[in-house]
Parts: sequence; structure tokens; C-alpha cells
Amino acid sequence: MEIKIYRNITTPIYLQLVSQIKGKIITRELGAGDVLPSERAMAERLSIHRNTVTRAYKELESMELIESRQGYGYMVCVGPGGDGVVNGPGEPAKQAGSKTKGRVNWLSMMHSDYTTGGHKFDDIFSQANDESICPFSIGMATSGIYTQDELSQALENAINQGRRGRYFYTPYQGDLDLRKEIARFMREKGVDVSPAEIQVFGELNQAINFIGTLMLQPGDTVFTEEPVNPDIYRSFDLAGVRQITIPMDKNGMFTDNLDAMIEKYHPKFIYVRSSYHDPTGTILSYEGRKKLLELSERYRVAIIEDDAASMLDYDFVSVPPLLSMDKNGNVLYIYSFELTFIPGMNVTFVVAPRPVIRALSYLVSLRLVSMDVIPQKLLWYCLHNGLYHRGLAAMKDTNRKKRDIMYSYIENAGIDDFYARLPEGGVYIWCHVPEKINLRELLQLARRKGVAFMPGYLFYPDGKQPSNYIRLNYSTPTESEVDRGMPLLIEAIKELL
Repeated sequence: MEIKIYRNITTPIYLQLVSQIKGKIITRELGAGDVLPSERAMAERLSIHRNTVTRAYKELESMELIESRQGYGYMVCVGPGGDGVVNGPGEPAKQAGSKTKGRVNWLSMMHSDYTTGGHKFDDIFSQANDESICPFSIGMATSGIYTQDELSQALENAINQGRRGRYFYTPYQGDLDLRKEIARFMREKGVDVSPAEIQVFGELNQAINFIGTLMLQPGDTVFTEEPVNPDIYRSFDLAGVRQITIPMDKNGMFTDNLDAMIEKYHPKFIYVRSSYHDPTGTILSYEGRKKLLELSERYRVAIIEDDAASMLDYDFVSVPPLLSMDKNGNVLYIYSFELTFIPGMNVTFVVAPRPVIRALSYLVSLRLVSMDVIPQKLLWYCLHNGLYHRGLAAMKDTNRKKRDIMYSYIENAGIDDFYARLPEGGVYIWCHVPEKINLRELLQLARRKGVAFMPGYLFYPDGKQPSNYIRLNYSTPTESEVDRGMPLLIEAIKELL
């Protein structure tokens, strides 16, 4: 079957594919029972993205020209004596008696990246709403640190000290009082920054998406660590960029041969989660930070530093952020309070040179009518009056206890090849399970027992699973949930062994 793709015309490639396959069915070059090449094989043959083939096949399937058969793939289901051809997008319905006659094909109207992407991470994440599940799967701020009376009083005071009549609106750059407090907060990290160099966002994902929209074009290249949180690499995927993943060890991202990689791929920027990495819990060493900054200066490549978990240090003084060591203004810094404030009350900020902040603020003005002011006012009040830092100290004590309990279960499980490294901070334990365990089976069995976790293969953009790791969170569950859930997880592993 010969298919030609014309890249010099305006017709989308997926519609070219639909049209040509449809034509071959009409002219009886393809008949009922003929099997089409797999999505991957067709994509490789035509040098196009696999999602493009998927979208074309789904469109043909909606026309009832082909159907998906288990064990075969996509098969033509219209024969020489068939009833005719169903309408294509934008065409009137033609086939008499078709069950799809006159029906809008919503699937063909949607961007395929949103309909064919993996949703497993989100599905597992949502299980935290089930109170019967021990939620080792999601990373959130520890609950119960602030009493209801404290929060009620703090919110009332924050609103009363605002400008009456206008305190439910905030500038596109974020509340000015909050940005002033964030500037003081950054001085604790050794960074002297002005409120004009700070952009406030609702959460980390929002900040990453806005930065990608501002700075990335389809075809650009970015470097990320591997493993990497799915929220990060999915944002880059949707921006249409090429991701080159850099392996890690106990000292963070490998930097020894990074100069050769930069010369080969010319990345737009390097994304790094510098402290208590998600999911591994590792810290980019001081030497690794210096090396990254040297490469950034030599090749004029930007660094995006995600520093969200850096304040949750339990066993030693944290390494200074890359931003504090940067002498050239090459680091774009992101910090999120989602792990250290009130669960669900998210505030994230970006520190960058003023031209970048002005552009981000303008982009926000194009996308949002108003930013969430209540979380900003509440955070401002808690930072200003010391309530945040008192809560952070209590949160660290609570998390340290839960981390130690969870780790002791792993150490004393009595299972060969079941181990983890004790993280010095953050909210995750990156735990190795025996190689003979199928993680998908473990995920299902643990879920039936009442435990949710994140399987390690979700943190690799290409879907590969180099070894059997799972990510366990200890900030979200209570101590009693850790004591209830870890024996159930260990029981599930033993059953599968």
C-alpha cells in the first residue's frame, strides 16, 4: 500500500492519511479483512509522529471504514459489496442507515496529544480522594499543621489588612505585598531579588506551562533529568519540543559529559529539580551545581531550577540553590509552596530577570482575568507574621517521623532485593522492588488491599522501565496510615513472589 505525504500543502498530515486510505477502500484496493500497518510501523514508514497516525486511524474508525481487532490491530471492515462510505470531517453524512449519520466526530476535532496521552499518573493521583486508600501515591503538604482557628484568624486578618473593596483582585504579576515577603524569603536562601523580578502563579504546573508557552517553539530541545515527574515531561511534550533525558546517580544529574551533549543537541534550556528530586529524593551536589553553571555560561544555555522541596531538609543544611550561585542571570528559578503550606492552597513563584518577568506577566494577562487572591493573601499573612515558618518547623518534625517509620518497614521487610536509600529531605522514598515483580500486577493487587503508590515506569518519558522502582510518599498519609499501609504493600509483594 503506497501512501504519500505532501509537506508543502496546508492539508494536515493526518487528513492526508485519512483521505488516501479512504480512497483505497472506495476503489477496492483495500477490502474487508485487510490489516493496516501498526501505528508505529506506519509512522516510521512515513517519517511522521505516531500520534498523527493514531488520529488518522481513529478518524477512519469513526467512519466505520476500519475497526480495531484484538491481536490484529486495525482492519478494514468495508467490503466491495458494502453500503458505501461514511462522511468525513466537514462533509455531509452520506451513508444510509449508518449509526453515525449526522453525528459530530468530536474525537477528530480534538488535539490528539490530549486524547492519546497516558492518563495513568492522573488516575493514580486521583485515588487519594478515596479515604479507604493509604495515599502513598501523591505528594502534598502535610495536613493538620495549622488549626482551623489559626487559619480562620489568619484569613480574616489578611483580608482586613487589604485595600477594602479591591482585595479580591490582584495584579497579573501577583500581590505586591506577597512579592515583598517572597523577596525576604529568598534572602534566607542567599538570593537578593526585588519584587519586580518575581512572578506569582497558582501552582508549579501552571508556571511550567506559561514558561513553555513563552520560550519554547515546536522542534526546540530541552534537557531534563531521568527519571522526571510526568507533569514536567508532559508539559514539554505538549509544547512540541524534543526532550533529551540525562541519567542521574546519588549526586543528581550526570554533568561530566554534558558539554558533549550540549554541543550535539543545542538545548534551549536544562530543567533540573535541584533539591530532594522527584521521584528519587536525591540532591544535586555542590560540584554538580558548579558544573551546570559553568556549562550554562560557556554555551549560553538557560537553566530552569525547580526548588520546590528544598525547605524540607531533615538531616543536614541544604545546598544553596543554583540561583544563589549564578553570576550571569542564566537561572530561571521556580519555588512552590505546595509541599510546605496548606494542602490544596497552592502558590508558586518564578524569579527571573525583569524582561522575562514582564513577558510572563503580559502572557498571564492574556490568559487570566484575575489570579486567585485568597491563597496569596493568606500566604502573605503567614509569611509576614512568622506563622509559615512555625508551621514549616512542625511539618518537618512530622514528616521526619513518618519517613523513618516508612523506611523501617522497608528495612525490616525481609525481602531480598527490596530496598531504598533514606532520603535526607523532601517527601518521597524511591524504593526498589524485586526484579521478578511485575509493577502493573503489584499496582492492582496493592490497590485491592487499599494502598496506592506510583510505579517507577511512569517517570520515564519513553515508557521504558530500566529497573523495578516505586515512588512512596510520606507527607500526605498520617502516621496511622503509614502503619496500616506499609504491611499491606509488603504483603502484596510477598504474594507476587
